[in-house]
Amino acid sequence: MSDIPSALEPLYPEPGSDLGSILVERLTSEAFDAAQAVVRCSRSLGIPAYAVGGPIRDMLLGRSVTDIDVVVEGDGISFAGELAAGEKGKMVEYARFGTAIVVLPGGVKIDVATAREERYVKPGALPAVEPGSLDRDLLRRDFSINAMAVRLGPDEYGRFVDAYGGIRDLEAGLIRVMHDGSFTDDPTRILRAVRFETRYGFSIEDRTYRLLEDAVRSAVLAEVSRQRLREEIIAVLKEEEAHRALSRLYEAGVWKDLFGSDYRLPKKLEERFQSADEAIVWYSELAEEHGLTGARPWLVRWLLLMSDTPLGTTERITSKFHLGRIALKSISELKERLEKVHRFLETGDFGSKSTLYRMMEGLAPETLIYTVAVSGREDTLHRIEQFLLELSPIEAWVNGNDLKVMGLPEGPLMGRLLAQLFDAQLDGIIRTREEAHREARNRIGDVGNAS
Repeated sequence: MSDIPSALEPLYPEPGSDLGSILVERLTSEAFDAAQAVVRCSRSLGIPAYAVGGPIRDMLLGRSVTDIDVVVEGDGISFAGELAAGEKGKMVEYARFGTAIVVLPGGVKIDVATAREERYVKPGALPAVEPGSLDRDLLRRDFSINAMAVRLGPDEYGRFVDAYGGIRDLEAGLIRVMHDGSFTDDPTRILRAVRFETRYGFSIEDRTYRLLEDAVRSAVLAEVSRQRLREEIIAVLKEEEAHRALSRLYEAGVWKDLFGSDYRLPKKLEERFQSADEAIVWYSELAEEHGLTGARPWLVRWLLLMSDTPLGTTERITSKFHLGRIALKSISELKERLEKVHRFLETGDFGSKSTLYRMMEGLAPETLIYTVAVSGREDTLHRIEQFLLELSPIEAWVNGNDLKVMGLPEGPLMGRLLAQLFDAQLDGIIRTREEAHREARNRIGDVGNAS
């Protein structure tokens, strides 16, 4: 069975329709095989099982589906255990929520959950869960377009379940919450609503948007753990049309709420992101061909999102949301070195190779990509490429061990001498390894004589 075509027309079936043949046509071969494994397990155990949520939404929209989410009206963890055993896969369980992940031998993941109801003790808290029916399980979901299901077994294979108007909203292109307390129960849905709106070119339904704005004004996002917010922020940054989602969230007051009043949304964000995306493609192709360290496109976009905000504020925000050591390193580089790098690149007088090397040395890939994106200069790209491909791979002819053997102890003097020797090597002043070692011995001798 071949994968689905790259573009299929959306499908809007009536509730209760038989979608058995549609599963064959619209799931990738891996996802279809996973669904059939669930069918076999459901029939063996006699437990009702359904494919649910995002994969159903994407299948109906004609988008590629590689993994499936499954809800069973029974013990989801036991079902997952039998599924893993029957298919010779592996299982990881999350007993608190009655869920498990089964990884099939080919690497396809199946999320298995007990049909459940949820109660939120306070905004942003993880829910208390208890077993429930499929209808109650679908009602607890974030948006109606994610609250549809297809029965996989043990009987009625392929029956389309849509109790809450998901297909109507999918056809109308609307993002609609399931109930008025949705954003209060789980404030991360604020970011997800905008992310889905942007991804699919949909609109947030009017009442839903009013509830979203009310939730933002109530500062419910402050109740969510920073780790969960970090994941949602990164998910937005990874979207193809991220600039639209970021601007929409700014309009709704989300960034002011999360980042503080000092945050400034950059002007011409779309143009900046387009330049960054082009620079990311350039670097990715270079990295793949020459084995360079890979870059994180979301982090480049984060740097751009913060580009009109004071650097001290940017560091605080980056640290607050635990965006990681690489992100903090890139922010630090922007603060300490980027202005100097820009001046150096914009003069058109690039001086010696050693000057270029020292200017770029140690910069994270994301910082280099950011530099290309914001400079808008072709020669900037060429100079960075020269640094990456021509200068960075050069191995120094003299290292610390060599200097120790020559009698120089470790310390600041050793570091300065190594840098001087390597700069002379880069600039062609020292032309051979032997010449480099001779020069090192001479300089160490000069130091000894001077002392």
